[in-house]
Amino acid sequence: MNNHLFGAGQHGIIAVGAAISYLAGSVPWGYFLVRFARGYDIRKKGSGNIGATNVFRTEGPVLGLATGMLDAGKGALGAHLFCVLVPGAPVWLAILGGLASVAGHNWPIWLLFRGGRGVLTTAGVFAYFAWLPLVLAAAVFSVVFAAGRMVSLGSICGALSLPVFAFLVPGPWRAPAIVALSVAAAVLIVFRHRVNVGRIIAGTEYRFGGRSSGRQKGSRRGKRA
Repeated sequence: MNNHLFGAGQHGIIAVGAAISYLAGSVPWGYFLVRFARGYDIRKKGSGNIGATNVFRTEGPVLGLATGMLDAGKGALGAHLFCVLVPGAPVWLAILGGLASVAGHNWPIWLLFRGGRGVLTTAGVFAYFAWLPLVLAAAVFSVVFAAGRMVSLGSICGALSLPVFAFLVPGPWRAPAIVALSVAAAVLIVFRHRVNVGRIIAGTEYRFGGRSSGRQKGSRRGKRA
């Protein structure tokens, strides 16, 4: 992708591409998969979240992994869309498409703007822009999750490590626009997990294995994660 700026005649393409990326990101795959396979609303079970984590721990690995792959695919699709619409599109347009997809997942129009945390959709965006920093951030997630069995804490630590790797690891992802995107993504993911942060501090966050991390054992399945 080139970094030249578009002329005024391309504004319509930018608007259409951003809208398509947002609408594609808004597709609530966790909601649809559980609705079609099990016949109920995933928002009424477990944490109430439509993302892969809640689907995985309430319906098992098949639907959970399918949700995760489809959610990540939305992010990669949004980032790639402008390269399809306009060959040679500048990198900032691909970034716009990726951000629109993440916004769609977090605030989906189909579910009255109540969506997921956006971790895997963001991962899909960075699979397109910065695969090696993403792999390293995923390793951080894995270590933290293995130690504490908390997806939320692993996601936060992985997200915070992403801009560090994007800046330090040699590669095309050290471009200022991509580093800035990684910082914005980390801030957004932490913000979307702000309730989880409070529960982690309080020692009541859900741990994989069917228990909370502290006093409220057995009570986390009915609360939002």
